[in-house]
Amino acid sequence: MSSIQLFLILLLVVSLEPIQSIRYEPFKNGDTIRTNETGVEDSISPAAPIPVQGFEVTVQGPGTSRFQIEIGSTYALQMLKLASDFVLQVFDQKLAEGRGYTGVSLVVESFATYGIGSYPDAVASTAGDNIYVNSDYIQNYDGAARPEFTGILYHESTHVWQWNGNGMAPISLINGIADYVRLKAGWPSKYWPKRGSGTRWDEGFAVTAYFLEYCDSIRAGFVTDLNALMKDHYTDAFFEQLLGKTVDELWDDYKSSYLTLAKSLHYQLVDNSTSPGNTKFETDIGVGYAVTILQLASEYVMKTLELSIGKAKPYGKVTLIVENFVNAGIGSYPSAVASTTNNDIRLNSYYIEHYIGDVRAEYDGILYHESTRVWQWNGNGMAPSGLVTGVADYVRLKAGWPSQSWPERGSGSGSRWDEGYAITAYFLEYCDNLREGFVADLNAMMKDYYSNDFFERLLGKNVYELWSEYRSSYKVDAPEPGPAASPPAPSSL
Repeated sequence: MSSIQLFLILLLVVSLEPIQSIRYEPFKNGDTIRTNETGVEDSISPAAPIPVQGFEVTVQGPGTSRFQIEIGSTYALQMLKLASDFVLQVFDQKLAEGRGYTGVSLVVESFATYGIGSYPDAVASTAGDNIYVNSDYIQNYDGAARPEFTGILYHESTHVWQWNGNGMAPISLINGIADYVRLKAGWPSKYWPKRGSGTRWDEGFAVTAYFLEYCDSIRAGFVTDLNALMKDHYTDAFFEQLLGKTVDELWDDYKSSYLTLAKSLHYQLVDNSTSPGNTKFETDIGVGYAVTILQLASEYVMKTLELSIGKAKPYGKVTLIVENFVNAGIGSYPSAVASTTNNDIRLNSYYIEHYIGDVRAEYDGILYHESTRVWQWNGNGMAPSGLVTGVADYVRLKAGWPSQSWPERGSGSGSRWDEGYAITAYFLEYCDNLREGFVADLNAMMKDYYSNDFFERLLGKNVYELWSEYRSSYKVDAPEPGPAASPPAPSSL
């Protein structure tokens, strides 16, 4: 258990009053938190240097019980502070260049009680350096409250610090930038639509956030530069000024990127031997069918993982090589079925030769698994091998091509969540049922690095709690979690 987790657990002994206020005073002598809840000073070192001072959180009125239990004032204060730090880093701003606020105030209260608005229409609002979060929304939220609250804070903190073109910028763009920051910070909402959705670039919120993410992939720092241009006024021409195309042209490119990427690739089949397995491959599967499935598998992977041009690996082709692994010195059946390195998929014809069952169906499943290995992220090698292969088998499962050798879904089999392949695939399916699009969001977060904390960010519970609940849903007791994850993923199935 981390020190922060322990710190938060210890806070549960604090008696809760109808009105609470907790604040950060200006930093001195080791960044001291001062709270009027207990009168006790606790010294805490922030995760990163925070250039803003004078933060305060107030919780008042009825309807705040869930906030008090699942989030708490101290966590809210920490996140309020870190969210502003992150926003200023994204905007590349210093206080003297920004709004000039000396702090940010957060009030958590029932909008219905105070006549501000009602759930579900009103989630939060920001005026100047004051953020108001609707406790009615938290109270009724269908999911883990803490990750959703954290995402709301990153969105609303963006409103505190961003420019709006002196009121000339579309409100949808303002909200889109705020959700872009929320997305970039790693706190998307479970109710967001998929990447590539929407009918207009300025539809707002997540739709515009994903579009801005695409624009930022074309020019690193695009959103930073756009916000800077919006200090004194706004025009759609800013998009063309920064990216060389009108915003409508960019929107068309963004939308088409989700339709054309897989189709624009070159797919190639290489038959490397005349072994009995290769002969069986040609007769029972066929070259034409094999290439068709190769393309369809990549298209399906990109759709499932919500990948597009600019968000996917920069491959121009995918090659399938069918060869006898024994003759090629790669490995032998049954230990080696297939192997993927970058955008080259190798299929062991010895496995095909000895496979008993519907060989086309098995081939399809293998291709969906290996095509996932081509396109998925692995946290720069930091992700456990069991998770990487589990994501690949999850895509295979979702596509409808499970292997006949897999354990039954309802058995709740496996001893660890990261055991890999079908065991982990079934677990990921359970997680995706808790939050639609979970696997796509998890894969996106794994682009640059990996942490088990990603599960808690997305689902509000750590991976071991989720594994235990998954096992319990099949009335199987989960073993105590082990301390070590499986090593980085090998390239073979």
